[in-house]
Amino acid sequence: MYKVDKRIITSTVRELCLRGAYTLSDDVWNAMTAAKLRETEPRAKSIMNELMGNATISAKGEYPTCQDTGVATIFVELGNDVAYNGESAAAIQEGVRKAYVEGFLRKSIQMDPLYSQTNTRDNTPANIVVGYSDDMPSDEMRISVIQKGGGCGLLTGFKGITPAQGKDGVKQFVVDTVRTAGGKPCPPVVVSVGIDSDGAQSMIRAQKASLRRIGERDKDPRVAAFELEILDALNALNIGPQGFGGKTTAYDVHVNQGHAHLVHRLVSVDIGCNCVRHQVATIKGQREKSQVFFEKPAEVPEISADEATSEPKKVTLPLDDAQIANLKMGDMVSLSGTIYTARDAAHKRLVDMIERGEELPFDLKNATIYYVGPTPTRPGNVIGSCGPTTSARMDPYSKILFEHGVKGTIGKGPRGQETMDLMKEHGCVYFAAIGGAAASAAASVVSNEPVAFEDLGAEAIRKLEVKDWVCTVAVDSFGKNIFEQKAQDLSSQKQVQSQIQKLIG
Repeated sequence: MYKVDKRIITSTVRELCLRGAYTLSDDVWNAMTAAKLRETEPRAKSIMNELMGNATISAKGEYPTCQDTGVATIFVELGNDVAYNGESAAAIQEGVRKAYVEGFLRKSIQMDPLYSQTNTRDNTPANIVVGYSDDMPSDEMRISVIQKGGGCGLLTGFKGITPAQGKDGVKQFVVDTVRTAGGKPCPPVVVSVGIDSDGAQSMIRAQKASLRRIGERDKDPRVAAFELEILDALNALNIGPQGFGGKTTAYDVHVNQGHAHLVHRLVSVDIGCNCVRHQVATIKGQREKSQVFFEKPAEVPEISADEATSEPKKVTLPLDDAQIANLKMGDMVSLSGTIYTARDAAHKRLVDMIERGEELPFDLKNATIYYVGPTPTRPGNVIGSCGPTTSARMDPYSKILFEHGVKGTIGKGPRGQETMDLMKEHGCVYFAAIGGAAASAAASVVSNEPVAFEDLGAEAIRKLEVKDWVCTVAVDSFGKNIFEQKAQDLSSQKQVQSQIQKLIG
């Protein structure tokens, strides 16, 4: 047996992480293109166009596709003559560290999560899964990298399915998981399903399935047909791009079944966002003669601005009551003015300060808060990639912030009913930005200065000046909610279709 040079392992992992953060694989680009062509609603087409334009900006190597550059999970597959040991594992961790530190990627990993929640500052440790494969040439090492954001990670599903529930029970669980996720994982998504006798193994199977290319079917024709059956059911949900409705909720579904106990099938559902960050490289040959082969990234052309949607309403920040009253659910708006960034940790500190009667770092009256944790800013740039995070996580803090004057919030995905009721009570508005379009969002930021809590890194509060940043009014001050409206639209469509079928029958 022989070792692959640790320097080659490190450089390969570093390159895979950078490729995952800045480029799309060609199957993802093709899926985006197909989704845009498939959509008939102007808003859905416009969102897909924006995601494709974002990929074009990101491919130039300055702004990652998404601000959440994820948890790195590394799958290592070995030919039977390749040795793997602690030195190999350390080389992988070093490759992740180099990519995230040198590549201006966001560091999101915390140690001691129940207590001190200390950021490791280099996004390590990565998760590593190692195995030998009889299907590979004996002298090869294949390294696959998944970079999964926290918003998708929160939506992971797990359930035990009984033999009586069977295949239909698996399908229903997958559909329910995606329906519950709604717009939170930045759809269109890729859904990967693992089935096994052990819970941990079922999740690993789901993650392995997520490495398959979009459009790649399972080798078993029965499973392949089942994947397409689930895909049709997901795309019938009308969640659509970003949860605003449309024909493409999912690009694809991958099912990876192992074995099961006779009384259960343990099912894990892994949801990946629209940029589907998976990269693979193969190292062939021995020691200094080793060669590394990467998959070819997509060739992304320049994308022109979409003309299918109406001219957005101009909104000047900070908001006032007259502007808020004029904003209606579904309006496209162009935001210009001052916003403040704050996420989970910063919200908790603000609320704690209010409860202790302390002076706040900025005036909440009429303020607009953007739920974002940007990537590090490159020298010469105003800000790093700065797309929205999942808004629902901030719902527990909404009441006290609205009571103290906050009028606008910006994020992605739906809000809880209590928060929407509070918005109506206090005359507030929620804007939805496009999740996964973090590079293009950065182009709208004209100034960026720190305000408070710099020890939180990406979660620090910052004062941003934005110009002509296009968002959507997702919840207006009258309590109307775009995500609920799309569900009602789908229900109405199904009722009409049912009546037509009865008349035909």
